[in-house]
Amino acid sequence: MAGSPYFRITSCCDPTQEGTFVILEALASTSGTFTFTGTDVTIGGVNFINGNCYSIENVGAQFNPPYPSAPPISEFVEVSAILNDCENELCPDCGGTPTCYRLVNCEGIFFNTLENLSAYVGQFIEIEEEAGTWFVIENDGNCNNPASPITVVGIAPEPCPCICYEINGIVKTLLYVDCDNQIVKDFTITKFCSRVYPFVTGTPGDFAIASNGLCSDGACGEVCYKLTNCDTDEVIYSTLQSLSQYVNTSSVLTLAGYTGCWSVEESINPGCDCITVTIQEETGTTEYIANSIGIWNGKNVYSYQIGASLYYIWFDGLEWQITRNGYPGIGEFIWPVIATSKADVNCPELITDGSETGWVLEDGVEYIGLETERCVGPCDCAVDVTIIQEYDSCTACEPTIAYKLQNCEKIYEVQYTLQDLSAYVGQVIEDDCGCWTVEEINYVPPSVTLITVDNSFKTCNACLSKYYRLTDCLGEAADIVTATDLSTYLGQTIKIENCDTCWEVSETRVFTELAVVTLVESYDNCEDCGIDIPCVCSRLTNITSSEQTVSYTDCNNEIQQLTLAVGETSEKICLKKWDLTTEQPLPANEFLYPEYFGDCQHGVCPQPVFKNNRTVKPGYNTPICSAEKYDKITCKFAQAMYKDALEKRYGISNCCPDEDMKWIIEKELIDLQALKDPNYKCSACSCSCTKSSCNCKN
Repeated sequence: MAGSPYFRITSCCDPTQEGTFVILEALASTSGTFTFTGTDVTIGGVNFINGNCYSIENVGAQFNPPYPSAPPISEFVEVSAILNDCENELCPDCGGTPTCYRLVNCEGIFFNTLENLSAYVGQFIEIEEEAGTWFVIENDGNCNNPASPITVVGIAPEPCPCICYEINGIVKTLLYVDCDNQIVKDFTITKFCSRVYPFVTGTPGDFAIASNGLCSDGACGEVCYKLTNCDTDEVIYSTLQSLSQYVNTSSVLTLAGYTGCWSVEESINPGCDCITVTIQEETGTTEYIANSIGIWNGKNVYSYQIGASLYYIWFDGLEWQITRNGYPGIGEFIWPVIATSKADVNCPELITDGSETGWVLEDGVEYIGLETERCVGPCDCAVDVTIIQEYDSCTACEPTIAYKLQNCEKIYEVQYTLQDLSAYVGQVIEDDCGCWTVEEINYVPPSVTLITVDNSFKTCNACLSKYYRLTDCLGEAADIVTATDLSTYLGQTIKIENCDTCWEVSETRVFTELAVVTLVESYDNCEDCGIDIPCVCSRLTNITSSEQTVSYTDCNNEIQQLTLAVGETSEKICLKKWDLTTEQPLPANEFLYPEYFGDCQHGVCPQPVFKNNRTVKPGYNTPICSAEKYDKITCKFAQAMYKDALEKRYGISNCCPDEDMKWIIEKELIDLQALKDPNYKCSACSCSCTKSSCNCKN
């Protein structure tokens, strides 16, 4: 650009600045002053503002000038004619940087302007360019994108409503307009009243702003909220005002220090839900609780009962009334008025008899006095809550409880289930597919498998081990379960160290205790071990809650099976022993009950024998006769008494009275003898006595 003229441009309002160097072929080569008419822009450190004047100095043409690179010519084509100097009357006054104003509407939408709105700062105005009500703030910060022009229509007839806001979290700056239209800057405030949505800066996610309804007298009203547990229906009350954003939504919350998920609703009439009615009579004072049952004339209606009568407290628009058996909201009929009060309160919170607005008792009421006072409601004891997390619904909030099972041998083999395996968490279970560690998870599993738990163990090694049951051939000793490897001796009989008993070996997974055994010798069966198991007669009863199949060894040493339904008892069977091992451990109150009836003879159960082993001891004893003779005398005496009764009642004569008298006398003698104490120590008798009832003592 050799030969092109260079110019230095400097703001008339700040001639001390270095200015910016440009090539302006469109301008005359002479120096002077011009008014910038383009769009506001900053070039080379100079703020070019529409309407402001700038001096221009021709610094000559340079092939390699020591000046900054020239900006495009198009940036400076919108300039006025060259003036003589900055003092020209066409140049604006350089009184300083133009004041920036911010206009904010009720929803917090705002924009900046350089229009002079100093007359409207702190007021709500209406403008032609945008509908609505706008609050004017003098902006001492960055005046980004100022709008122009702005035409003020006038002062807004209604300001924005004053709303209560609450900030939860940490903010860096806070600016709001209070109910008196005063601008407040205080980032430490967490609950306040503002006519515009507050201006807040801070880290996103570190804070939340909630609106809590209209303010009253420049202060936030305290709303009580009812929180209900999704599962247990437990209810708590809180005055945390940020809970308002969750009212009338499906959202539920988790709370610090409280289990479960909680829905939120606004408590109805939290301060006036019940009234205590105190009635003074000559016999004493009685209190009644009047609960809110509805609304009439914008105020609560309360009801309480005395005997069979219902009483109502309600507001008729001018005064409170207490009536018996009705009020206008439940029917058109005449009811007796008990008392009235002109107290104009939201509820008869404290109306005392005798005050100017107290209860005035009607004529004929036999009360000495009547007072009402607000009860202590649940919101009077509201709790502090801290919100942890929000969910869309109770279903989304409630934790998923599932179980992850990992194979003990193949660690990459995993399966999941929604079955309740809480009893096995941290343990190892066994099913048809092997051994699995059990872990509880709280997320939806990728797949679900039906699990059948056969056994449970403490560790994988315990589950993967094999166990053997030793059963006494004679059935006298308790079974022994061991982890000692006896796989070679399954179905055989062995002897173990420090025990002469012969044991049959079988495999098992059911046990409570383990023993370590040392093998001494093995045999094919119990007989080879030297045990002659007798063949006995037995039967079995199934006292369990399910059908059971059991095995037994018959008298020919052959294994037989028997299936019993619940409660069923088998026939009597000749066998050597029962095998009562079940696949699953039986509960404590369930068992298989064997009964034994002696040894079998030639494979046949013995016939029952009934023996009369009765020892007769009438009184103390009758050593003068045998038990058989005592029975005979007693029976003959009974027959004689029966014959005597027949003769006296029906006139049937006895053909052998003398014989019967003999047995009557015999009976009396043995009864007399029975009166003697056989254990009495008498010194009068000798050791040769045989008919006496006293014991001989030398």
